[in-house]
Amino acid sequence: MSDLDLSIQPRRRDGVRVRRVGTRVVLILESQGLELNDTAEAVWRLCSGDASIQAIVDSIAEEYDADPEQIAEDVVDLVQELEAVNALVLEPKS
Repeated sequence: MSDLDLSIQPRRRDGVRVRRVGTRVVLILESQGLELNDTAEAVWRLCSGDASIQAIVDSIAEEYDADPEQIAEDVVDLVQELEAVNALVLEPKS
């Protein structure tokens, strides 16, 4: 897992649009679209700027009855990917 601080509070970037196409959820970014699976959509919904990455991990692990350590790796990877495409802003804990 990366060295990303789990106390960071990811926030959805203003201007990112979300479209539901049938059963798929797609983020519409400036230069591309990004399709989210169910788990990624759940993480996206929790990226309000109010919850830390650790809180998101805990919530997803509980919702999916999964190992928090494995979930942490997946959530961190997704958060970093979404930040890289300018869908998220990573803010220090307030």
